[in-house]
Amino acid sequence: MSRWVLSSSISEDGFKAIDLEREKHRLYDYQLSSSAELIGQEFFAPYDEGEIWAKGRIVKDVVRVGSLDIPALKFGVAQIISSGVFEDDYDGIIGLAFSQYQHGTYQPSKFEAALAYLQEPIFWFDL
Repeated sequence: MSRWVLSSSISEDGFKAIDLEREKHRLYDYQLSSSAELIGQEFFAPYDEGEIWAKGRIVKDVVRVGSLDIPALKFGVAQIISSGVFEDDYDGIIGLAFSQYQHGTYQPSKFEAALAYLQEPIFWFDL
């Protein structure tokens, strides 16, 4: 899964177990979204040869990137994460790979889905 966010269902103990402070993160609760749909599939996203990972459920909801809304996009909601996932303060992963380079069958990629909503297929990043 190349896109996922932290779930509000991760307990305080779950954050303490991996040395994170819950209040420093924005957490997603699909039950609070009127447009969210729980797909029912699970996802597992391994990194660094499987030593670092996130695991949870797949939902479909509107995803906003800047001023761009992408409707009905599938993404993971991480309910369990390993230590080492968050060495910095961020709240999830947005992969921009084309579908053929993704793990799993969660298509289209966020990048491909966004292209349909752009006036021109041109964008840039400023890090």
